[in-house]
Amino acid sequence: MKYNLILLFFATSLFAFSQETIIPKNTNDSDDVSFALVERVPIYKGCDENMGNQALKECFNERMNSHIAKNFNVRVADKLNLPDETIVKISVFF
Repeated sequence: MKYNLILLFFATSLFAFSQETIIPKNTNDSDDVSFALVERVPIYKGCDENMGNQALKECFNERMNSHIAKNFNVRVADKLNLPDETIVKISVFF
């Protein structure tokens, strides 16, 4: 009986300690960069690509804010049964 207990303990310890912990590798190698540090800002459709960086940023912000204002569906809140006095403020900065 004593040997069976030792054998059971040994077999259990082999299975318990032989498990490997798999750490997933980060496959996203891109680094986040602040929008202020970008050498050449993205050009939104309708902005003149020959403008300077500051003017392109302003044009991008204006066009993006306009796009969000036109396409943001405020009626989604009706489906969530939120109270009517709920105030929603959305700020977008690039």
